[in-house]
Amino acid sequence: GAKPSERAKPSTMFVGAISNLPCSSRFLNREDYDFARNVSKEETLQETRGPREYWLLGFHDRKLEKHYLDELAVKNITRIFLGYACYLAIDVLNILSYLYIWLDGNIDDEAKLVIIGIDVPYDGNATAVDSVDPVPPDLATSLLKESLVNLVLYQIPLLAGVAATALIFILRRRVSPSWILHVTEFCFLAMTALKSWAFGRWRDGAPGVLLGVNAAFAANWIFDSIFLVAFALAGLPFSHSLALFVTLLLLDIIAFAVGEGGIQDVSSETSITYCAYNNDVCIYMAKVLAVFFLINLVNLGLALGTMSKLEDKAARENFVRKESQKAAQSVLAATSAETHKILATQKRDRE
Repeated sequence: GAKPSERAKPSTMFVGAISNLPCSSRFLNREDYDFARNVSKEETLQETRGPREYWLLGFHDRKLEKHYLDELAVKNITRIFLGYACYLAIDVLNILSYLYIWLDGNIDDEAKLVIIGIDVPYDGNATAVDSVDPVPPDLATSLLKESLVNLVLYQIPLLAGVAATALIFILRRRVSPSWILHVTEFCFLAMTALKSWAFGRWRDGAPGVLLGVNAAFAANWIFDSIFLVAFALAGLPFSHSLALFVTLLLLDIIAFAVGEGGIQDVSSETSITYCAYNNDVCIYMAKVLAVFFLINLVNLGLALGTMSKLEDKAARENFVRKESQKAAQSVLAATSAETHKILATQKRDRE
């Protein structure tokens, strides 16, 4: 709920991408796993021991991890684009609402300034911004146009991510598809950092008109909840998703606790008769509710993070099972060929 200039800068954690860099892979590679060597003929060609895994960073065998990520990226490409679409849809709707307000002849310039976040003192004629200077006739249009341009520019990281994802997918036979996952993690984190700065540029304008005195908090929780859903919808590996969840939630918690525009700026709704006479009590209740809704956002992040971990675990188990079956078939084919060769040799010897 803090304003962009006051929100804490994110300590973005590109866990997924960094852990798969060549230098990191050399450090993290603790196993050279071969499915064929771990298939037991005595146990109906099932693997005797699966590849070891880190809790967060995937398989100890980094070549196997890369192979898994390549397959996951291709398999989840539809979900990845849905994640981008969910994230982009928020601002697309916001842009459309601003365009409608800009072009609607029933909304005068002073009202448009209020929507943008310029507080216009109203004296019955609404002729002044600061009660002294008249409102320039083109001020609302120019500021609204600037807001629209900024909203469009804010989409650059996501649009670049969509384009890069599509290009890598098309060239997946030449470029490792796992880069789709790393690019998506990077673009989502870049967008999260950008929005942390951009939220405060609203100056509680449009949200304030709709939601009231504590509008910034409500708008922040609504938008960040959708961002969390977009992260989960993309179907990224747990390491990538965790970086997104933790970064966003830490930004919210730090900004809410110590940032200007955080909990200390929660105020009561003076339009309520009781609060007009008991302001301190209403402020206290509003702060309690603000903390409650922040906890709900954290709970949502924890739930989606847990779901991501369970999905990642199931996907890795399926991958290991499939690779084990392929190895078992290869071992069986090799064994059959060897047996056939031995029988053929014995037959020639008897002849």
